[in-house]
Amino acid sequence: MISIKHYLEETQTESGDHDEPGAQQDAEAQPLLSVTVAAYRSSLVEMGNCGRDACPALGGELKQGLGKVYREKATSRKSKNDRAESTAAA
Repeated sequence: MISIKHYLEETQTESGDHDEPGAQQDAEAQPLLSVTVAAYRSSLVEMGNCGRDACPALGGELKQGLGKVYREKATSRKSKNDRAESTAAA
């Protein structure tokens, strides 16, 4: 996951060098960001399932911890979307 984060940050830095308006860049990046976050959240669920299968004694705790991260990311994403919509409406 660290390499994906590094790639996304690098892409954002490179795209900032162009003469495109920031709002247009955000609009273009939004679908990629949504898909990336959804894939990350899905991978958390699957890692929890595999951990439970691989080591039943500890897998439940791993699944629970990853589920917490999953929910936090969902809540964080929803909060950011709500703020963006309220800012755009103002």
